Amino acid sequence: MLYRKYKTLELYLTYECNLKCLYCFGEDKVNGAEDIVHLEFDKAARVMAAARRAGHNLVTLIGGEPTVYPDFFRVLRLAKKLGFCANLYTNGVSLDDMALLRRMRDAGLDTVSINLPDYRERQYDLQTGVKGSHRRVLKAIENINVLGMPFQSILVVNKVNYRGIPEYVDFYSRLGLKLVTAQYLLFTGRLRKEDANIKLLGVPVSKTIPYVEEGSRRLLAAGGYPFFYVHVQACFFRRYMGRVATMYLEKPESAVCLYPDTSAEKLEKVAYKHRSLPEVCRKCSYYARCTGIEAKYMEFFGTREIKPITSAPDPFWADYSDKDWVRRSKLDFSGTFNDMFRSVRGRLAKTAPRTR
Repeated sequence: MLYRKYKTLELYLTYECNLKCLYCFGEDKVNGAEDIVHLEFDKAARVMAAARRAGHNLVTLIGGEPTVYPDFFRVLRLAKKLGFCANLYTNGVSLDDMALLRRMRDAGLDTVSINLPDYRERQYDLQTGVKGSHRRVLKAIENINVLGMPFQSILVVNKVNYRGIPEYVDFYSRLGLKLVTAQYLLFTGRLRKEDANIKLLGVPVSKTIPYVEEGSRRLLAAGGYPFFYVHVQACFFRRYMGRVATMYLEKPESAVCLYPDTSAEKLEKVAYKHRSLPEVCRKCSYYARCTGIEAKYMEFFGTREIKPITSAPDPFWADYSDKDWVRRSKLDFSGTFNDMFRSVRGRLAKTAPRTR
């Protein structure tokens, strides 16, 4: 099997966005800022070149909303020229334009990660803050399928949507979805500034576990991959720790982020800057590897849920009926993405350094 490990560079191309998601983790400059800032192309080019020399091979184009960035195609073409795999992290609404999406594919875009917060129209538009966004993203998924591009869902788990996650999987798997990353709330941006949004969206992680696990089982049964989990502590998923991306995908400090108005920063200093580990976590076997818990989360929900891991958990695939198939071919993030690339487009075959 094609196998390629990924070391990530995240390029935040712009602070501008065409939606108003209630859980947006961007800072004050997102949506409605007086001075919308775009990443300078020359700055992006310097950082990409340096990152490639340092061994980074996956670039994620993110925002704000990266598709509104004026130099989007210049950055994408340069990324491909440098030898990066290119992933687009988007809210998806701009991709209802088939001509735009085809142009992206032809410029070398490898995969699309779409923020899909719900499967129900009213709840979807509530969370994105823009009426009609659900309708547009369904058209975008139709376009993606027509062009044969691999895509995954970024599901921001919250109080509005978590009980419907199994039905969410049923809905989107019929539209071709194979991979879901369950992303837990970052209490930055709007959630840090507006406690009303926390009250609307915030939910104890422990309450969501049965629903995301059932969603994961349904996706696998439908021919997809087991869920991945990010921005969450591994102790909540002790039976599925192999799917908690920050525990194994790459060391958080190895991923690099570049924002329009800053120098390149390590991911751990950006995504996890408001996190800490409470005293109870000191007993955990994974204390040194854990990225911690959001201060705002602990303020609202406390730490009673935290149960330190003191023994090795079962491998994540132990609960699946076809254990050997899952264990052999779907064990990690890199293997999953490679399988998606190979089965849909096969464009990585010429550059893969080794096989599995």
